[in-house]
Order: sequence, then structure tokens, then C-alpha cells
Amino acid sequence: MKTSPFMVKTGPQFDGGYHYRGRADHFFKMGGAFGEAMVGLLNETPVDHSRQVTRAREQANRKYGFSR
Repeated sequence: MKTSPFMVKTGPQFDGGYHYRGRADHFFKMGGAFGEAMVGLLNETPVDHSRQVTRAREQANRKYGFSR
């Protein structure tokens, strides 16, 4: 997710080497957007990826000699 749209460009700035001009309102807006996105992800029907994980683990084991 791009965070630049959440930047507030007016008002005081506290640019002491901090991200997003040191303003808490930037982080507040980003946190709200991230939370909404997570709620959307949690509401989706769970998908069983165990076969893909097992296959990837087996491929890595063969290629790199990894073990469980």
C-alpha cells in the first residue's frame, strides 16, 4: 500500500530526521487504512495452502539440502 497519499502537507512540520515530517496524523491515517485492509483480509474465506507449502519445502530441500 502506498503511504504517500496519507501525508498532510499543511501545518507544522517536525523534520528532525523522522519519517513523514514527524507528524502523528500521518501515522494515524495510515494505521486506519492498514486496519481496514486487514479487516477485509480477515473476512475472506480461508484458503488451505498446505499443499503449496509442502511442495515448496520439498523443492527447497532437494535444491538446497534443507531438512525439516
